[in-house]
Amino acid sequence: MSSDLQIGLSGILTAQRSMLVTSHNISNANTKGYTKQSSVLAARNPTITTAGTLGQGVELVKIIRHKDDYLNSRLRDISSSIGSASIKSQYLKELETVFNETSDSSLNNALSSFFEGINDLSQYPEDMSIRSTFLENANTLTDTFRRIVNELDQMKTFIKQSIENKLSDVNTITSNIANINKQIASLKTKGIESNDLLDKREALLHDLSKLTHITVNTQNNGMVDVMTPGGSLVSGTNVKSLTFDIDTSGTLSITDSEKMSKFTFKTGEIKALQDFYNTTIANYDKKLDTLASGIIKDVNRIHSEGVGLSGGFTSIKSINSVSSSTAALNTAGLTITPSTGDMYITVINTSTGAVTKNKVSVNVATNSLTDIKNAINATVSGTAGNITASIADNKLQIGAATGYKFNFSYALDPN
Repeated sequence: MSSDLQIGLSGILTAQRSMLVTSHNISNANTKGYTKQSSVLAARNPTITTAGTLGQGVELVKIIRHKDDYLNSRLRDISSSIGSASIKSQYLKELETVFNETSDSSLNNALSSFFEGINDLSQYPEDMSIRSTFLENANTLTDTFRRIVNELDQMKTFIKQSIENKLSDVNTITSNIANINKQIASLKTKGIESNDLLDKREALLHDLSKLTHITVNTQNNGMVDVMTPGGSLVSGTNVKSLTFDIDTSGTLSITDSEKMSKFTFKTGEIKALQDFYNTTIANYDKKLDTLASGIIKDVNRIHSEGVGLSGGFTSIKSINSVSSSTAALNTAGLTITPSTGDMYITVINTSTGAVTKNKVSVNVATNSLTDIKNAINATVSGTAGNITASIADNKLQIGAATGYKFNFSYALDPN
């Protein structure tokens, strides 16, 4: 073939191949993760003659991707932050639904009704309808606390399942990245550009960045290493699978599948879920426990000092039991740990109306339930006679002899 025909043919073939690259770009305009490609043309090696070099036309030397490594890195960082924000927004809305302060069944309304009932009861303690309403309000408050705690527990269960699913996604993505790494390295040794594989890998890295913040380093052989705070996820063709673990304190940690090391994620959907599980919901649980315990403790304290319409008790038995009657009260497994202080028992002779007030000192760090029983018998019985404390099923019970009543009011009031 003559040189002029070869030169013309090279131009036609090169133009045709360049059009294929352009068509490839147009076809993938809406393909996720696709990067625009361009043809790089160069003059073919000339023929050397006595008169000098003689051109041989044009050729397509390579097809390049229009990529920006810095921009891709920033996009991954932003994607990770957006992933965190999206999860936080989702679960904050769910928390808002749980507490639902605008509804009639909210905790705020239950508390208001409860304390209004206390106020009414303090003014008209003998009114049976007010007593009944107060008990209904107390039950409503209790049910509201239980509902919120149950819904928070359900949310934690859902979050745990979501973390498990997303860690499975991480493991799938990292395995795919490692497989593509192998293909890219193989093509690179043959001098072949792997643009479409690079696009697929970049799309996978972007998906991975939504789940957790990552750092990507490219090796000379074209493979990438993917790292996150706590360790490497992908190193060439090697992959570290992730799972989670919950310790005895209820804290959820991200670990490798062998549970040899913990991963501390910086941002991303998994980090946001982990924070909600370990911190946000745990803090709400703690605040609810503190609020409920405070109400229980104060109501029990006030109620224990109250005197019924009949003027006192003939026998009572504690509701809560200790784990051991000989253990110090602050280590005896009580739901609410009692405080160190003085307990007053007022004994009433129903025949004469005589009233005797007795003080029993309690140190929760050194006194056991048995010590309290003995102190009551030694102090109260010795003064008033006819009042006996005993222990049954690790519960304290106090009884009065016929003709006597008792209460825990500080004041000397038989009624």
